[in-house]
Amino acid sequence: MKAMRKLVSKLIGRLARHKGVIDPRMNAELLRLAREMECVFVDTYSVFAVDGEMDDECTDDGLHLNVAGMMKWCNFLEQYM
Repeated sequence: MKAMRKLVSKLIGRLARHKGVIDPRMNAELLRLAREMECVFVDTYSVFAVDGEMDDECTDDGLHLNVAGMMKWCNFLEQYM
């Protein structure tokens, strides 16, 4: 059995209607805390962003994952299991 790994996920949400919802300083702080707490920082931006925006196929509102987004997220997380 593999040892349990602690993951910290980067926040994204960049559509114009959600401008300001995710402050870049929040992700910088999450990264700092992940390092401090010896956690793996998971860059969700690289998984879900298309041209600087949340992939339309993975969200219905530009901020929250839909079913397709959740499946993509689960597939991505398998590498950390």
